[in-house]
Amino acid sequence: MDVVTKKPVISIAMPVNDDQGQFAGVLGIDVSLKNINRSIYKLKGKGAA
Repeated sequence: MDVVTKKPVISIAMPVNDDQGQFAGVLGIDVSLKNINRSIYKLKGKGAA
């Protein structure tokens, strides 16, 4: 659940390493379920199997 919008999201995160391969931080993003659903709908065409 997004803290600001109060809408469902999927959080994706991955480690980021520096040039020497050492851990430097984390990159993360929240993707709204509405956007994911919209993308799938466009691929599948109106929910048809």
